[in-house]
Amino acid sequence: MHLVFEERLLPAPTTYLALSLSGPMVALAALPFGFDLALALGIAVPTLLFGMATYFAPKISLTDSELQAGSFRIPREIIGEALVLDQQATRFERGPGLNANARMLLRGDIGTMIKLEIVDPTDPTPYLLISTRRANQLASALRADRA
Repeated sequence: MHLVFEERLLPAPTTYLALSLSGPMVALAALPFGFDLALALGIAVPTLLFGMATYFAPKISLTDSELQAGSFRIPREIIGEALVLDQQATRFERGPGLNANARMLLRGDIGTMIKLEIVDPTDPTPYLLISTRRANQLASALRADRA
């Protein structure tokens, strides 16, 4: 399998900023048990949270044979049209335009998305919505072998 596209949907910088606030809070709570423990926990807890936020961030990868987006694994042959959505279209597709049978990998802090039509007649899923910061590159990679 040849890797064509890969993206990890890391949290926004503001998420890391919010996680960093856990350090002083934990240190303050642990201070009655000793300064050394408070300092160690004040450093360890945000470091652990940063690592978890990064490790568990969903990943999008496209190979010659399949698309993997988070927990989805979709064979390329059942992916039809790839439509890049701007912020306004993304807002519509997430809300009033959403089909109840659609599958989604959504990140609220990512303003763009790609909509992938599913052309398998046995699958009730009409399309996938995938948040991505590089929607044009993903759409180009999906269209590359169809030309």
